[in-house]
Amino acid sequence: LEAGRAGVLEVGRAGELEAGRAGVLEVGRAGVLEVGRAGELEAGRAGVLEVGRAGELEAGRAGVLEVGRAGELEAGRAGVLEAGRAGVLEVGRAGELEAGRAGVLEVGRAGELEAGRAGVLEVGRAGVLEVGRAGVLEVGRAGELEAGRAGVLEVGRAGECGLQTRHR
Repeated sequence: LEAGRAGVLEVGRAGELEAGRAGVLEVGRAGVLEVGRAGELEAGRAGVLEVGRAGELEAGRAGVLEVGRAGELEAGRAGVLEAGRAGVLEVGRAGELEAGRAGVLEVGRAGELEAGRAGVLEVGRAGVLEVGRAGVLEVGRAGELEAGRAGVLEVGRAGECGLQTRHR
């Protein structure tokens, strides 16, 4: 799951996330991410997202998204279940997400993610991630996420950091 303006991502069931220069496991100035089985996500200043079995997502100021088996998404000021002007997110068992203008994310059992203009991320059991223009991240069942420099991460069974992607 990717953040709205900066570069934030969150990893799933047993994912691990290590911030590089921007986001950090805790809310900072840029991106923030939270990881856990039922982790909760609180937006800092930029974009924040949280993913978990029944995680809940609360929008901060930019774009926020939440993904989970029965996750619920509530928009704060920017985007909502539908693409708006800032971030957009869609959550569901097999939901699909389309990028609006800023950051977009899609979550589902086998959801697919397509980059819009800013950051895009896809999370799911067999999710697929395609690099858009800015940051992109992909999270798998036990993926690991390592922040690069900006806001790009790739998570998977044996994910690598940066814009590089390692196929399982």
